[in-house]
Amino acid sequence: MITLRDAIKREHGLGWSVREMSGRIQLTRRFDDGTRSSVTLDLPWILARTTSTLSQSKELRERMESARLSIKEAQLPGVVPAGPCQGPHRLGAGDAAV
Repeated sequence: MITLRDAIKREHGLGWSVREMSGRIQLTRRFDDGTRSSVTLDLPWILARTTSTLSQSKELRERMESARLSIKEAQLPGVVPAGPCQGPHRLGAGDAAV
């Protein structure tokens, strides 16, 4: 059985992860320099939400890469910021698209 975490890593590669945060799904992007940024998706942490989570994470990633945005700047409607991060980070020429 493929877990949501496995599906996110397979879809987006290393540097992307999900975890449960107050009953919701927190999506995190880790960068090569060690910084990370997260958003909490407006989706409950249940197995049935794998497709919705993959869809939202794909849209976020595409917006981040096309407009060189941080994950928080690329937020979709229904996505709320997830607490403090280690610093703002935009995708740049040195960042590998995963």
